[in-house]
Amino acid sequence: MDSDTRGAPFPKLEGKTIEVNGIGWKESAMDVILSSAGWVAVTAGHDVTATLKVYTPLGKGIHVRQPALFPDAINQRGKRERYGTRTAYRGLPKKHLTKKS
Repeated sequence: MDSDTRGAPFPKLEGKTIEVNGIGWKESAMDVILSSAGWVAVTAGHDVTATLKVYTPLGKGIHVRQPALFPDAINQRGKRERYGTRTAYRGLPKKHLTKKS
């Protein structure tokens, strides 16, 4: 970054409304892509329409990927555990993550 833009204020957050039709709680219906940040897999109940409002600087870089890249990712989490006042998912053992031939 050059010195002229380094101290500039952060751009205004603007939103985009996205609707998703669910295909079940065990499968992601779509991904919402946030350019340069990653993506969020969206899951909703079967035949349920959910409305999302997604915000980015100036409303740029919001895209939808349908079908989801990893539709069964919701099933790839380990056991939920408490760590003091926090809750997190423990990763799955490697045997669950490799395909069997």
